[in-house]
Amino acid sequence: MKILVVYHSICGHVQTLAKAVSEGVQEVPGVELVQRRVHEFPEFVQHMEQEKGFSYQVYKGQQSIPECTVDDGVRGAMEQPTYLSDFSRKIGMI
Repeated sequence: MKILVVYHSICGHVQTLAKAVSEGVQEVPGVELVQRRVHEFPEFVQHMEQEKGFSYQVYKGQQSIPECTVDDGVRGAMEQPTYLSDFSRKIGMI
């Protein structure tokens, strides 16, 4: 069984959560982890590059994680149910 972990992280908090989930997935026998990040809008990347702030460092640090594609989601939905959640927004409201 494959488990797809997709995340979007600007400040690194959600990336830390996704990493923890991924580590847990890797401990389950017979499960294949597929980790992806969400594509950034080019305008936002350009803004981060100009500022060279913390969010740019986080962005550059995530470059080894492939971007999610439609095929990733379709493949996941065909094999097992796919659950989408904006947990970063919910955590921010607590």
